[in-house]
Order: sequence, then structure tokens, then C-alpha cells
Amino acid sequence: MNRDYRAHYEEAYATGASEWRRIGALDKAANLQQMWAGTEQVGPPASILDIGCGDGSLAAELSRTGFLREYTGVDLSEHAIEAARERATPDTKWTAFDGRTVPVADRSFELAVLSHVLEHVEHPRYLLYEAARTSRWVFVEVPLELHSRTPEDFAWTATGHINLFNSTVLRHLVQSAGLQVVKQSSYPVRREAIEFQRGRVKGAAIWALREGAHRLSASFAERLVTYHGCLIARPADPSP
Repeated sequence: MNRDYRAHYEEAYATGASEWRRIGALDKAANLQQMWAGTEQVGPPASILDIGCGDGSLAAELSRTGFLREYTGVDLSEHAIEAARERATPDTKWTAFDGRTVPVADRSFELAVLSHVLEHVEHPRYLLYEAARTSRWVFVEVPLELHSRTPEDFAWTATGHINLFNSTVLRHLVQSAGLQVVKQSSYPVRREAIEFQRGRVKGAAIWALREGAHRLSASFAERLVTYHGCLIARPADPSP
């Protein structure tokens, strides 16, 4: 598959969609904080490295909720970094990178974030290695799109998702990169996000069905439709 990934994401961030990203960041920030609580660390992370930070929507939401201390975001897209810098605060830094090697020293951050990134990249394990190299903890979130309704054959879509996950595949991938999973969970996309895409009435009905199914049996619900999965892990070798 020959694709110019940089051009694809430059175009994606040049065309706006900031409101959709703001809504998505609400879930991302909430789940990051929930997973961090599972580590039993005291207070927010002293420093966060956001690999694939996009336009900085996650940082903005973490800042709003008081969870941001020192934050560095890196992204393949120059347009994304420009957008992030427009909302920069003294606690944030934004840098474009080559999509592979993060230009920071080993274990220089407390937490690395890969939020809705691994489904987009050709070599997801490589970015997990980078997250583990640079940080003491690693948070990962992806859509769980590998279920009974997944098409048999791959086709490129506007979302640019080239890797499909369910909870087990995600866990195995993270463990195969030398990380120990501390906590893992899945959740339905929030009502506001579905209503934004499908309209208020239809979106509310879809959300209610997905929320109810997930409450009854998360593992069964994940086999039927797309939920989002997240986990927090640490390198098998936790040395500084």
C-alpha cells in the first residue's frame, strides 16, 4: 500500500474539524485520568509526552481539568503543530517529528500518551518502543474496530485507520513491546460525540443502546460495534 501519510494528515489538519476534536478530547482526557488513577501515583503526572498530539485538543482539556503540569506534544503534521501552538501555554511545548523517532532523551517524561494514534501508523510497535524509551508510564487508547461487523477486506477510508484492534489484540501488542499492562478498560463513545455525527435524536438513541449493551456485558458488546479501548502500562524494566 503506497500512501503519503504525511500529506494525508497535513490535509486532515488543514481542513479544520476543531469542534469534533474538542468533543473527542473530553473522552480522551477522562479516560487518561481514570487510567492514571489505577497506577496509584499521587497527583497528576509531573510531565506528559503526547506522541501524535494533533492540534493540542487533549492538552487543552487536561489543562481545563487541572491535570496538566508540563506537557510536550509531537506530531507528524506541521499543520497540527501550528494549530497547537496557537493555544500554547507556558506549560506546553509543540514539535513536529518524523513519525518514528521522538527527539527527547530516555526516561525524560513520567507519562507518554498514544491516544488514537496506533490505528493510523504503519509500525505501531515502533512507537510503543519509543513511548517506553522516553517515559516511565505509557497510556494507549484506540478504537476497538475489530468485531463482527468488520469488513473482510481492507479498504482505505478518510479516517486513515490501517490497524484494527479489539481488547485482546491491543493488550497483546502492548505486551509484545515489552510493557506490563497495569489497567485496561473500554467505554462507549460519549453521547455528545454521537449526536454530533448522527443528529440529536438518532444519536441519543444509538448512544443509549451502546451504553446499555456495554453495561450488561462489555465483552459481548465489543463484538458487535465499535467502542474505545484504553490501557496504562509500564516498561518491564522500570529502572530510571
